[in-house]
Amino acid sequence: IKKLNKQELGGFYDWQLPNKLEIQSLYEIAHSFQSRGKTFILHIDPVFEFSYGSCFWTSQTKLSAALGFEFDAGDIHWYPQGSMSGTVRAVRLSSDPSLLIKNQ
Repeated sequence: IKKLNKQELGGFYDWQLPNKLEIQSLYEIAHSFQSRGKTFILHIDPVFEFSYGSCFWTSQTKLSAALGFEFDAGDIHWYPQGSMSGTVRAVRLSSDPSLLIKNQ
């Protein structure tokens, strides 16, 4: 994330790891496509390119675990540190939190 902000990716420097609500707002049951590795059916707008598994990390941690979101099933789980590999989907700060979809 620091590297993205230093490079000002897309002309922006406010990239961050998504929190639970932000990552859930990217999940779209109506948009399904097969990952590039043809391993998973993912539910997210295909504008996002995926080449790895379905688990994406959030910014939320507790003790020695991190919260991960799965774009295949829409599940969110706490994973012990080092238990599995995941991917990061950086997001930008939103000035209007009401734009997020609340999926609780």
